[in-house]
Amino acid sequence: MKKDTGSGITSSILKTTEKYSRKMTTITTGALNRNAKTSEIHQHIEKSLQQSIANQQAADINTMSSGFNTVQAESENTIAQNYNFDLTENAL
Repeated sequence: MKKDTGSGITSSILKTTEKYSRKMTTITTGALNRNAKTSEIHQHIEKSLQQSIANQQAADINTMSSGFNTVQAESENTIAQNYNFDLTENAL
């Protein structure tokens, strides 16, 4: 993981599964302004949710032709369940 400037927010996968190892991801650019940090977090979560929804919709449409999209959507759901966003005041 790249060294953070101390002002970025990190989310970590706290639960480990057989398929996924523990990961740390910085989701803010290091902005010092609390509102800017909050905005970046919201954008990151919204983008992640939109991608997950798109994967699930693709799986519903293409289930008959290919099982790959269903597997991919299930994988996305498993990964999403393992994210824990720290949105406490101290983290912000």
